[in-house]
Amino acid sequence: MTTQETKTTVTTVTTVTTATTATTDAPSIADELAAAEASIIDHFNAFYPDAVAVVCRAHTGRDDLTATALAGLSLESLALRATAADGSVHEAMVPFSRPVATLNDLHPLAIEVTTAARTSLGITELTSAEIEDQKLHAIRTHITSVVRVEQLTPSFRQITFGGGDLTSFQPGGLDQFIYVLAPPPGRTELTIDASFSWDDYGQMPDDERPIGAYYTLRRWRPDVAEIDMLFVLHGVADRHGEPGPTARWAAKAEPGDPVALWGPRTAYEPPADTDWLLLAGDETGLPAISVILEHLPAGTPAHVFVELGDDADRLALPESPDIHVTWLIRGDAPAGTTTLLIDAVRALDLPDGKVYAWGGAESRTMTQIRKYLRRERGFERTQVCMVGYWRHASTSDADAFDTEDA
Repeated sequence: MTTQETKTTVTTVTTVTTATTATTDAPSIADELAAAEASIIDHFNAFYPDAVAVVCRAHTGRDDLTATALAGLSLESLALRATAADGSVHEAMVPFSRPVATLNDLHPLAIEVTTAARTSLGITELTSAEIEDQKLHAIRTHITSVVRVEQLTPSFRQITFGGGDLTSFQPGGLDQFIYVLAPPPGRTELTIDASFSWDDYGQMPDDERPIGAYYTLRRWRPDVAEIDMLFVLHGVADRHGEPGPTARWAAKAEPGDPVALWGPRTAYEPPADTDWLLLAGDETGLPAISVILEHLPAGTPAHVFVELGDDADRLALPESPDIHVTWLIRGDAPAGTTTLLIDAVRALDLPDGKVYAWGGAESRTMTQIRKYLRRERGFERTQVCMVGYWRHASTSDADAFDTEDA
């Protein structure tokens, strides 16, 4: 994944925000929550539907729910909405054990609510949210530095990190995404060390907080402890959008620059009985698509659709009779404003067999593809993983995520 700070990264449960300070110009925690509410709701509904369902069951008293959703957040509670088998709609407010002081409190408080609901229902199996929480606490922070920089295309810059704590790096899946943490703006040294965790982040002074965003691991060379990652220079290499702090950092990164890497994590999990793959992405999803295709099992067909702003940004993808790649060039249209990907997926004559569909692109586009595959083509939930890597300014909450069909 390559993304910048202004993008909505659905695949993180860690909410990174600007700290509230004592100055009158600083946003209040209520303002911060209002700004982040939509993306947090999107995330929990998309990635933890079982946890949302458990909390809804516990707080509506209904076991016949056919649709459940986290509908809202406040500093004191969660708002839930559910539909029962008879069509009746039920709403509930679930209080937190304490008020939210910083946005980083939301995740542990939500986990607390989930665990209490599960226990009250007599369910012993952990929900996906609780399992993910355990995994998050096991993730390490690696302190390393830039060793090489290469401009691959006008929009893609490859930065290689090496040495330091990477000697003990443990890789994960094929779409491994890592949170890249660089020195705060105007600083040249890191303000964190290998003990860093997101629990610490919320307590850091604003001027001490590192800048950062998620990016996809492109290559891992354990023999020399080096990682290649691709950075999309949106707003730097093109005229569309305002670059975020990490994109600006990536555009100027040089060998020797210190960096911390928190991860890896992964979302790509095709079922064992998958017969073929459907992959869709824009520039932000292309690095992960590259890795997935490089590890494609022999004889497994893959239909791939990639949207780019310019033909010059094509990256070399593996070639074989089983891999069918369609490049979709949007030209002068800003990223996140076309229907190229959803149109291409709709036009595909789906082969026989069990498909696994994975995508990484703008949130509205991923929602459109997910809706089409789930509702119109009848794909099972486990067959579809469409990740909103970022969110265009024109994308509404409803466009970015459909709570009735995660």
